[in-house]
Formats: sequence, structure tokens, C-alpha cells
Amino acid sequence: MAHITLVTLHYLFSVNCYLLTTGEGTILIDTGPAPRRQELYERLVDTMGTSRGLRLIVLTHGHTDHCGNCASLRESLLAPIAIHAGDAGKVQHGDMFWREEGRQ
Repeated sequence: MAHITLVTLHYLFSVNCYLLTTGEGTILIDTGPAPRRQELYERLVDTMGTSRGLRLIVLTHGHTDHCGNCASLRESLLAPIAIHAGDAGKVQHGDMFWREEGRQ
């Protein structure tokens, strides 16, 4: 049976992340803002017993308060990331105000 753990990170306002734990591993839904990185790692360890072993990171959208830690997690945990193709550039750069040709 799956279990969902709510992780609320407080920055300028509260941001919720979720850990979905199943018999096949743990999925992180949203990563919160970068200034709360250490708090997120601590919650991963509290829930999983380690900061390693994420099966997948799912990002609901590309705003920095939801994906601010994804680049760091991708590098340190080697977990694949799922996000809408339109926001993929934000994941790579970790910047809510990124630019692409013709858009700002």
C-alpha cells in the first residue's frame, strides 16, 4: 500500500512537497525552493532512512518554489525528473525567470 508524507517547507510562504512511498520505492513530488535545500534533505532522510534511493522526482510546474532543488537533487541522487516539456528549461537552469527565443 502507498503512503504519502507531506513535507511543508517555509520560505517567503509555505510550499508543499510530497513523498509517495510504495513497495517499489519513493517518489518526490516537487522539490521546494533552493534556500530550503538542507531542510528537504533532512526530511528525505527522516522518511526514507537515507537521502538516496528516490525512484523519481515529479515536478508539477516550473516555478522556482516547486523546482528550486531539482538540479541539486538530480546531481546528488541521480533520480530521473518528470516535468512538462514546456518547463524543462527551467529545471536545467533552476531559474523561474528563464528566457528562450521569443519569450521572457
